Amino acid sequence: MTRALQETERRREIQRSFNQEHGIEPRGVQKKIKELIDGVYHDEDQARRMKVVEASAEIEQLGEKGLAREIKRLEKQMLEHARNLEFEQAARVRSAGQPA
Repeated sequence: MTRALQETERRREIQRSFNQEHGIEPRGVQKKIKELIDGVYHDEDQARRMKVVEASAEIEQLGEKGLAREIKRLEKQMLEHARNLEFEQAARVRSAGQPA
């Protein structure tokens, strides 16, 4: 551990000398947490919202009876996969049938 700390200090000293020779004033990065989170989640959220909008439009077109038929079809397909021990496929059917 002591060697690691000594090596870190040696490297810091090299960096300080370099900065001083070249007139570089080190400064920390200033970012708000929101900026970091937006970069990670913004695209995902946008895609998720689009899926919900598309699914809502499809549901409206089906009507009440069509929706009931689609639910029964998906349940039957999901149960068939589960019966065949195809749990990953059953989960995909389940997640495809509901908005994210």
